[in-house]
Formats: sequence, structure tokens, C-alpha cells
Amino acid sequence: MNFIPEIAKMLGVKIGEEFHVILHGSPMMSRYRITKTQAQYQPLKDGEWVQAGRALECFLNGEAEIVKLTGKKWEEK
Repeated sequence: MNFIPEIAKMLGVKIGEEFHVILHGSPMMSRYRITKTQAQYQPLKDGEWVQAGRALECFLNGEAEIVKLTGKKWEEK
């Protein structure tokens, strides 16, 4: 069973919604999102989305904090 949609809801984001991350108190410049199957980040502006290896683990254990973007439209991917 895939629990990622429920995890996204627990974290306060929607599937496909883009956000920034604060990791260990430091803001990360990449954009992140959670899809139906994985966490992803975009290392370069307008670049490819790639799997964010430990992101879900860091969100769940409190190492990372989600910072919502303001005024940004999102689409479910």
C-alpha cells in the first residue's frame, strides 16, 4: 500500500505542490515537491525534477521543515 499521499497531507502539502525546505536550520535553494510515489527536488531553476533521496525521512523525523511558496500555482503530476 502507498502511504505517500497520506504523508503529504500530514505534512500540510498537496501532491504536486512545490515548496522550499529548511534542513538543520539552513534554507535549501532547490524547490521540492511530493508526488504520488516519491519526494522530488529541482536542483536548477526550470530544470529536471529528480528523486530527493532522504527527503521524506527528513520530513518525518523532524530534520527538515517545509516552507510553503506564496502565490505559486501547482498542478498534480
